[in-house]
Amino acid sequence: MDLLLALPAPAKLNLFLHVLGRRADGYHELQT
Repeated sequence: MDLLLALPAPAKLNLFLHVLGRRADGYHELQT
């Protein structure tokens, strides 16, 4: 028996997000 569960997932889509590189603390430098 297949079960399909569809839930709304509101999210902001940023088409102009650029990953510039990784910082020393492990996080990434971002530019929008």
